[in-house]
Amino acid sequence: MTGNSPPATVRVAAEPAAWPTVAALAPARIALVVVDMQTDFIMPDGWLAGIGVTTEPMRAVVQPIGALLAAARAAGLTVVHTRQGNAADLRDLPAVRRHIRGIRNAGGATAPGLVRGEPGWQIVDALAPIAGELLIDKTGYSAFEGTALDAELRARSIEALVVAGVTTNVCVLATLLGGVDRGYDCLLVPDAVAADAPEITAAVLRILDHEGAVLGSRAPVAAVLRGLGPDAPA
Repeated sequence: MTGNSPPATVRVAAEPAAWPTVAALAPARIALVVVDMQTDFIMPDGWLAGIGVTTEPMRAVVQPIGALLAAARAAGLTVVHTRQGNAADLRDLPAVRRHIRGIRNAGGATAPGLVRGEPGWQIVDALAPIAGELLIDKTGYSAFEGTALDAELRARSIEALVVAGVTTNVCVLATLLGGVDRGYDCLLVPDAVAADAPEITAAVLRILDHEGAVLGSRAPVAAVLRGLGPDAPA
């Protein structure tokens, strides 16, 4: 295949084995899920930074996720963006999570974070959805819990997911496990996910590696880009 034509099928060199796991899939059967790349999570003026959380590691994945987005769009994958947000009074959170959020805000934030409609709730401009891409709003951690994501994916005959975003140990992990439980063939991109410290991401990856392919496969951005490229092997 030459030129800028999308690949007929996608195959990525991954661990513990090539992905998709059973056989190469057409791009139309695959979705890129970009988890919670919102101002409140990753920017210096966002909520997490306001309560003293280090956000530099999460900003560092904006560029690699941008490369994944560009490749996914060119290859014809379904692109999904997720966005966590709650009512300003947090009435849509369970009582225990409202209590925990209050404790965290006491660390220095002047306003509750992740409030729907507020600037911090928005996805950062560099990774903003474009026309035709799915935007899944959620109140909790997993993009599958209490949302239409599973129905939207099945309506598009999606079988496999590429997962990137923040934070590795909370919303990314919850979404990955939600996808695995629902039968999707999941690929996590380790250098396109982040938490507030690299060792946290490393710990999550060790857990996933310990389970082998049971909890999905792993491949770096470069390998995914090769798999989505116009000259990708069948």
